[in-house]
Amino acid sequence: MARYALLPMQMHGPVRHWIIDDTGFLKQGKHSPGVQRQYTGSAGKVTNCQVAVSLTLATEHAHLPVDMDLYLPRSWADDRKRCRAAKIPNDVKYRPKWKIALDMIDAAIEAGLPRGVTLADADYGQKSEFRDGLDERGLGTRSRCTRPRW
Repeated sequence: MARYALLPMQMHGPVRHWIIDDTGFLKQGKHSPGVQRQYTGSAGKVTNCQVAVSLTLATEHAHLPVDMDLYLPRSWADDRKRCRAAKIPNDVKYRPKWKIALDMIDAAIEAGLPRGVTLADADYGQKSEFRDGLDERGLGTRSRCTRPRW
């Protein structure tokens, strides 16, 4: 599906960015997979929600979400009884958000999606494992980083 939508989008310009972001889904209960009190930008605070990590490709004129994966907090992943009740397969383990993002990036690279500069918020930027992972994939900025001219 991404390829189908990507072709017309690129007629107006090349992919410039890969955007990694979190999206929160507010929830009332506690039985949906991954629901707990956690920060979400959707509400601008810590609240009861699910959180998913997404990868979006962007040109100067359009953006296209190409992947999204539900974040399963450690408290959920470590509680296999709760996971079984929520129909979460046994092979689903805890992965920090930065690891989910790198897994999505790997899938996009393997699919041959056109690369762009990777953008993510400060939470990802503070994780050396994430930055190192970008460098290992040739997507890091360490070799291209320059001082601002202001």
